[in-house]
Amino acid sequence: MNNLSVSSTVSTSEGLRPLSYLSTTIVYVLFGVFGIIGNGLVLLVIARVDDLQSVTNLFIANQSLIDLCTSVILIATYVLPLPSLPKDRPGLATFICRYWYSRYPFWSLIVASSLNLVLMTLERFCAVFYPIRFRQHTNYRLLKFIALFPWAIGFLFQLSSGYFASFDGNDCILSFFSNPAFKNIFQPAAISLEFILPVFAMVFVYTAIFIRLRNDGMRAFNRSTRSGNKAASSKAANQQPRITDYRSRARINTIKTLLIVSAFFILCWSTNMILFFIFSCCGGGVDLNSLLYKISVFLGFGNMWINPFIYSFQYRWFQKGLRKVFCKGKIKSNTEAVQTISKARNQTSETVSL
Repeated sequence: MNNLSVSSTVSTSEGLRPLSYLSTTIVYVLFGVFGIIGNGLVLLVIARVDDLQSVTNLFIANQSLIDLCTSVILIATYVLPLPSLPKDRPGLATFICRYWYSRYPFWSLIVASSLNLVLMTLERFCAVFYPIRFRQHTNYRLLKFIALFPWAIGFLFQLSSGYFASFDGNDCILSFFSNPAFKNIFQPAAISLEFILPVFAMVFVYTAIFIRLRNDGMRAFNRSTRSGNKAASSKAANQQPRITDYRSRARINTIKTLLIVSAFFILCWSTNMILFFIFSCCGGGVDLNSLLYKISVFLGFGNMWINPFIYSFQYRWFQKGLRKVFCKGKIKSNTEAVQTISKARNQTSETVSL
């Protein structure tokens, strides 16, 4: 998960070359298109449906926006030909070499995507362990500002990658592996920020949430057992458990959805991270041109378009939003049909009573 996670990014004296294999290009195009359509759909639904204007969906929208931009940059930097270096303007050529040939925008967004998953995880931790305070004292404007942190950190951190790129005469040369600072400083920091930190946060938070929900379930079961034979004394007493149960189911569904998102992040990136860790720390041992490594890269890049499918199949709030956006006419016609039938029944009953 760095500037050299794909073998085609390794620069020689000839500069960075376009993707060599047609199959790889097709995969990247498909990933980019899926990411643009899927994440664009998520943003459209969240923007159009008022019921989805919540803290959780703010970070989901932020994640989709990051992944949408990543999908666009994937096509721009890995599929389309790289721009030629203006040899008569060395300053501009150096800038393009350091911050476009090195895929700086793409990997900055990868960092931002990983850190935004950390924010989503911490949001669920606060919502589960401090539910009342979280609902009553949440500052939505402040959270919008916090949502910018992954973007800022990602682009600021990856600025250091320009240190390993230089414009020398007519060529753009990337000196990642030949520079000791890359192996000893940049690479460990990148692995920690992009993978180890998110995985640690996910494992810790969701383990704590599981324990908390299990204990809450046991307490609820004990309370219901002690009062199992008592009848409801009023209509309000009957409605309150239903409301509580609805909120509980919605909260659990949200937790399951974000847990699946986190699990797919780990599954998609773990193989690539392990292989590249071996390559960086063991002085080789992994062929960056091998089929195994390319598959690990495909898995990692696939993480940018998989989340919309998870929301569609698992996240009930998003499913309702999809129906409101794309089935609005059908819902309206069904409602009108139900109202017509009910009116007809009322008229029939009135006739019979007469």
